[in-house]
Amino acid sequence: MAISSKTRAGIMIFSSIFSGLALLITFLLPTLLLTSTPSPPVEVFLTTMVIIGIICGIILFISSYFLKENKYTQLEEPLGYWKSLIETFKNKSFLIFEASNFCFTVAQYILTTSVFYYIGFVLIAEGILSMLPLLIFFVVIFAFTVVYNKILGKHELKKVYFLMLLMTGLSFILFFFIGWNFISAIIGMILLGIGFSGYFMTGQLVIADVIDYDEIRTKKRRETSYSGVNALLTKPAVSIAPWLFLTIIAFFGFDNDAATQTPTAQLGIMIGFTIIPAIFILLAALFIKFFPLSGPKWKEQKLEIQRVHVEKEKAYLEHLKQEGKI
Repeated sequence: MAISSKTRAGIMIFSSIFSGLALLITFLLPTLLLTSTPSPPVEVFLTTMVIIGIICGIILFISSYFLKENKYTQLEEPLGYWKSLIETFKNKSFLIFEASNFCFTVAQYILTTSVFYYIGFVLIAEGILSMLPLLIFFVVIFAFTVVYNKILGKHELKKVYFLMLLMTGLSFILFFFIGWNFISAIIGMILLGIGFSGYFMTGQLVIADVIDYDEIRTKKRRETSYSGVNALLTKPAVSIAPWLFLTIIAFFGFDNDAATQTPTAQLGIMIGFTIIPAIFILLAALFIKFFPLSGPKWKEQKLEIQRVHVEKEKAYLEHLKQEGKI
């Protein structure tokens, strides 16, 4: 609905807050149901997951009736399926973003998987205390959405996105050295929260620019094509991430049946929890260095897109007048 990064960033504040709340639930519920002492019966965990699935399905179903698009796009003749797919993969900026986004998604889901092992077997925290680092992590995510909104109003999106990735990758590396005790782990979680807050704010803005550029190329507005292909390409990362982490800790001698792990196994958990995500996120930053949608020329093209949208809206209003609807 919006074109400028500043306006989109204002909208993304709300998206970031709800995304952060959702991620918070995915962290806290398993921590509460799987690592508390004594642990609830497995039936409680399974029942909780089923209830969440039903509630979220209902929310998705109901909200789908309130999703709107710019009405003038209904007059556009869509590209055919195969042509649309080919044009999507011909977009260089999209391929670069996808390479970066794939790496970040792997890192994100390693974090989601490994944090329970880190809290339970490295920090050896239980109950309410085990949730404190996670709560701080998410408080920082929410707090910094406003900060990133102001930054995006003053600085170029590509630059902010690159620096966010670079800082997050370096924060993971620092976490490896300071994250061995509870107090310093809080510092590490604050740094990671700052980084992930930036990703929630900027990731969708970058792909929105990719879609803007596609409109210049194809004269069509194709959000759904890019959303679909993005999901197709990033979904494998969701499976690769836990497999990679579990393979690493198994190599370092993690014992599934042991309540306390050896120092070597703890080292494996820390490497999987911090160093591996750091490598993937720094790779994501490297890919974004080659992202072409930046600079004065891109600003001019964005203004041209705004002008084209105004013309499309005028044509749509004229179409409604001719049909007697207004």
